[in-house]
Amino acid sequence: MRNALLRLCAVLLLAAVLICSLAGCSSLEQTMLVIDGHTVTRGMFNYFVYQASDYYVTNYLGEGEVLDPRQEYDGRTLGDMIIDHACRQIANEYAMLRLGAEHGITLSDENIAEAREELVEFKKEYGSDLLSQYYEEYNMTEEDYVQIYALFNLEDSIQEALFGEDGPHYPDENKLDEFRKEFADGVYHVQYVMLNDRAAGQDNIKHANAVRELLMEKDADIEEIVDTYSLTADANNANDVYLSPDGDITESALAVLPVGSVSEVLHVDEYYYIFVQLESKESDYVGQMADAYVNELMIEMIDEAVEKLEVEETAAYRNYNFEQR
Repeated sequence: MRNALLRLCAVLLLAAVLICSLAGCSSLEQTMLVIDGHTVTRGMFNYFVYQASDYYVTNYLGEGEVLDPRQEYDGRTLGDMIIDHACRQIANEYAMLRLGAEHGITLSDENIAEAREELVEFKKEYGSDLLSQYYEEYNMTEEDYVQIYALFNLEDSIQEALFGEDGPHYPDENKLDEFRKEFADGVYHVQYVMLNDRAAGQDNIKHANAVRELLMEKDADIEEIVDTYSLTADANNANDVYLSPDGDITESALAVLPVGSVSEVLHVDEYYYIFVQLESKESDYVGQMADAYVNELMIEMIDEAVEKLEVEETAAYRNYNFEQR
């Protein structure tokens, strides 16, 4: 969740307008926002804008396309949309701090000192020059880095304290018993490849069968195949899921599929599916359901906390320009 600051070799955006020289930029120490008493400097704000830019490049641009902040969508420039995205992320970060403060967990000098100590270790591991390059790329200062890193570390602690297994918002025994009953009623543990049923105007069944053959090979790397071919693949996760019976063709196929076996290609709606049946464990299922439960609750609580944030905007914020940050 908090790996962004460790990506010391971050993606370089190709549009020259994204990076302005330090000599041409306004002071990075300027206060942009004060949120619940916490100061967000221009350098810190730049970091979140860069992350938002990276998000748009990854999710909305095709290979080889260059991000142009002046391009308009529905009357708004992409640059303004990116700034809005950054603001939403900043609000979420400080909303988590507000949740922590309600339970006595606050950002302290000790948190900042710990972040400085970790920075010393980073310098030893990666070298000061690489870190300086990182600061310049994000158009932030070393102090901005320390403040954001301390913020992220504290948020991890808040999340564990409030939503971890010993936290007040973790499912109670009654809710966990509901998950255990669901498991006892029957669920399937699978990995699967999901493909469009048509490609270039043609039936995609030949490709689907070819992927199934790959899954059936001896010692096949199921995870790699799923990551490579499935529309729903996530290279950062294991891609295994528990499915509850729903009475459709999928259930009929999985009910007779032995553990370790590969299903036939199944056609459901506008997609082809190929399933690999995995061993089911109650503890795994209950753990996954509990995680989904607390994640949904956490998002809901953060959304509510965002509405309660006390935000002071400065002139520097109101005059902020994506191309001259």
